[in-house]
Amino acid sequence: MQHTVEEISPVKKKVAVVVSADEVDAVLNRAVAQYRSRVALPGFRKGKAPMAMIEKRFAEDIYSDAANELAHGSINDILQEMAVEPLGDISLEANTEPLQRGTSFAFTFSFETMPEMTLPEYEGIGVTEMMNMVMGNQTMDTGMWQETVFTNPTVGVDVAVQATLTLVIAGTLAGIFPAWKAVNISPIEALRAD
Repeated sequence: MQHTVEEISPVKKKVAVVVSADEVDAVLNRAVAQYRSRVALPGFRKGKAPMAMIEKRFAEDIYSDAANELAHGSINDILQEMAVEPLGDISLEANTEPLQRGTSFAFTFSFETMPEMTLPEYEGIGVTEMMNMVMGNQTMDTGMWQETVFTNPTVGVDVAVQATLTLVIAGTLAGIFPAWKAVNISPIEALRAD
């Protein structure tokens, strides 16, 4: 098997493949043998019909299977040899010449890959004085601006007690009205409504 690679773009490659006549004949013989073992022709036991008769009777299917096997096997071998992994589907271009015994088989396929990238050497991030610590506040200097942020926010006891009392009163008021309404309904009316 011979192949040539054409780079269409930095991410797309097109490969032209020519499979030798010996490989074509070997794959066709394997395909005929597989069909021979599966089919039973009138007058012959299963697997005992002559190979020439099997090939003549099922030529379209046999040649189609052999062409698929040749193409897919060749594509896998070429991709492993090139050490690339296609990103999407592999586009197999249709061959104008049908597969024939004793002749080579040619086809082309194309695929997309990751572009080759070279990254510059990492030199680090240039920052001047990173932080000045002050109790309760923190001054950050990024080199472009300074900003003060709270590092240890605290809440006083008086604020915590006021928040707790507010939540208790709001919860009680929110629960009193539905409870008052439920108390005034007779049990029979409540069951009937369900």
